[in-house]
Amino acid sequence: MSNTQTCDTGPPLSGSPTNGRFDVLVIGAGLAGCTAARLFALHDLRVALIEHRADMTAFKQLCTHFIQASATPTLRHLGLDRLIEDAGGVRNGLDIWTRYGWTGDVAPLDENGEPAFGYNIQRRTLDPILRRLTMDTPGVTTLFGCGVRSLVKQDGIVSGVDLGGSRAGVVSAPLIVGADGRSSPLATLVGIKPASSENSRFGAFRAYRGVALRRGTCSQMWLRGPETGYVFPNDNGVTVIAYMATKDKLDGFRANPDEALERSMAGFPDAPDLASAEPLGSALLVKDYLNFRVVPAKAAQRELKRSAAQGGLRHRLMCVATRSSRRRARFQTRSS
Repeated sequence: MSNTQTCDTGPPLSGSPTNGRFDVLVIGAGLAGCTAARLFALHDLRVALIEHRADMTAFKQLCTHFIQASATPTLRHLGLDRLIEDAGGVRNGLDIWTRYGWTGDVAPLDENGEPAFGYNIQRRTLDPILRRLTMDTPGVTTLFGCGVRSLVKQDGIVSGVDLGGSRAGVVSAPLIVGADGRSSPLATLVGIKPASSENSRFGAFRAYRGVALRRGTCSQMWLRGPETGYVFPNDNGVTVIAYMATKDKLDGFRANPDEALERSMAGFPDAPDLASAEPLGSALLVKDYLNFRVVPAKAAQRELKRSAAQGGLRHRLMCVATRSSRRRARFQTRSS
């Protein structure tokens, strides 16, 4: 992903920036960015949501589509839970197999003692729904198809970003939120460099329609030594199948990932019979998904210290990016 994408495509724009000045700039209109933008706007802040892609229906490809129950309170606060259900999202549970047998689908309890649940929903369904919800939020101005070209400083403190393309110009705010993904270009501009290490595991993912589960109706997971298998029923009758193992098993997947995935899943107890299901595309084989450990560079640390000393909370920079093999962890850097 490049941080020099332009706005030449003439993307949709909701709201009209006056002088390019906002309370918050959010870079990236994926799930994290849209969530942040809507939550800020619900607190009466003026937010610019900036996204390098102009395609409103863009979605993340590599995902299991399983939203844990711990996220449901946030979904409700966003007003997203009812939209997920209207779109056919599946209230999820999880049944886990180990060498000791099945755990059973035992739901966690919320603060009121009621069974808690999350949702299974395809990202091709979820991402556009949340993006539209955020765009329709009063106080949010969307700038799609615009890439961050550089940081803008005032008195030595980061105060905004310079956007490239036909709508080139500077937008500024006291708070800049970087939610532009695992390989965040904004973090690179700030001087935050990830330290990577090899991931000794690989994964294979494939979606099917019409998968008949042999056990219950909820999501299932198998943990057998170095092998992990997943079955995630989703909206619209689609089920995501995933298999992960150590790389000594990778050679068996290279020639025919589709066949190898089905063969590997068939080896788990009570696994669904995929032979009668309809595959939706080929298996996605993920071989080198590096582990990221993000450590602010000295230049970034100096910038944050100077910001705190000269402007307190007046000018802050927060970076949020996905990292690690779990793909969910986030890092934040800001002056206090």
